Amino acid sequence: MASRYLDTILLLCCIVTMLSSTSAAYGPRKLYCCVEYQEKPIPYQQIKGYKQQSYKEVCNNDAIIFYTAKNKKVCASIKDEWVRTALAHLSSKLKKMSATTL
Repeated sequence: MASRYLDTILLLCCIVTMLSSTSAAYGPRKLYCCVEYQEKPIPYQQIKGYKQQSYKEVCNNDAIIFYTAKNKKVCASIKDEWVRTALAHLSSKLKKMSATTL
């Protein structure tokens, strides 16, 4: 009886150790999902980057997350005209930057 109890405790300790080392290997994750969209355009000069959020991944909806010069995240819908224009502007800016470094 005592042997079975110790085996169970040992097995649980092994499982807990494996799970904790897995999360430590990947580090803590802070997940940011857009649930609302900003409709007001952001000036191009304030946008320093963006990330695309897909409903096929962890979050349940598509969005563009703009990162501003003030380190804020702004959620926007890819369906909005100002968002598509901002993405085109950023793409053009990136092409110009890469052309000058070659």
